[in-house]
Amino acid sequence: MGEEILFERATGADYDEIVEFANFVFSYAHEPHEFKTLISKAYGEDRTHWPEHFVARENGRIRALTALLSFPLRVMGETLRVGFTGTVSVHPYSRGRGYMKRLMAMTNEYARENGFDLLALGGQRQRYEYYGYEPGGTAHSLLITPANCRHALKDVDGSGVSFAPFESLRAEMDSLFALYESGVVAGARPRNHFEQICGTWRNQPLAILQSGAVAGYLIASADRSRILELRCKAPEQALYPAIKAYLASYAPQGVRIELPPHQTELLRPLLRICESASIEQNECFRIVNYARVARAYLLLKQRIEGGLPDGRFALGLAEDGVTLSLGVLRGEISCEITRDAPDILLSRLEAQNLLLAPTPFVDVSALPDCARRFFPLPVCIASADGF
Repeated sequence: MGEEILFERATGADYDEIVEFANFVFSYAHEPHEFKTLISKAYGEDRTHWPEHFVARENGRIRALTALLSFPLRVMGETLRVGFTGTVSVHPYSRGRGYMKRLMAMTNEYARENGFDLLALGGQRQRYEYYGYEPGGTAHSLLITPANCRHALKDVDGSGVSFAPFESLRAEMDSLFALYESGVVAGARPRNHFEQICGTWRNQPLAILQSGAVAGYLIASADRSRILELRCKAPEQALYPAIKAYLASYAPQGVRIELPPHQTELLRPLLRICESASIEQNECFRIVNYARVARAYLLLKQRIEGGLPDGRFALGLAEDGVTLSLGVLRGEISCEITRDAPDILLSRLEAQNLLLAPTPFVDVSALPDCARRFFPLPVCIASADGF
């Protein structure tokens, strides 16, 4: 008797089976996984962000799945609909049957039909290039060592700074959430789920207290060796004392701080004292709505750079048969899809590389000067918002 193969969009009724399947596949391939605690916002008993799941069934049993977690992201007042693809898994006995190709196509089609603007995922580059994803986005990684503190921060007093887990400071959660929401990139975390989302992947959200008052917050990795997100109410007063106190409390060997390019108020003072710094790609991305993504992040780029040069650039999108026309005139940004003749014609992967990659492989030497200033677009998805 032959196998019955079914591809379908799952429902909430499939929750237990989905979690058990994901736990098995990831534990089998890597190390023990428990998705209920790893990503509680999506898979915990009190989950608040149930993703869309697409599954392949053999005789009724799940043998492959993908998931798409949707959230809004406000960038310079422009709200984008972002989807993070995750929990991509195939049963070890069902590999090589084309299930993942079919499910990723279903995921991409769902995103297109339901008004998503940008998709992201983390994973091996070539594996996901087949499905239209290309590495991109920009993240700054800065290493702060004890020697940096000893010399550059020798006159900084960190003794008045302490750290408190979010769960011990619930009375201050409104203040911490307001600090998150004050950013030029925000909106992905509702107030009533803020604490849970900040703890994604067992990360450790900590309030920064200066003389007992909330001065900011950070999200540390589970082993405290990395700071994945950092916000300060008054960086000129709190940043250096907080860094000095963090090393003394949690990271005697040093800490690596990861920041998006738009947090210039933190980047500049930390670049002044850090041992080393690098610019890294953030995630793999698939752009769904080129004009909306380009507009939001050109506005952000304009803020970061203090302005963008006047000019127009027409990027031909080969698979779509259209042109993404970008322009700046006296500070006004325009982004639209047209049928204009392009300055350059690129495939999807090439176009995304040009738009998003901090170190593009696309030859930019013949592009208009303005285009070389427009890119890369400063896309960066925070760790807590990932999946």
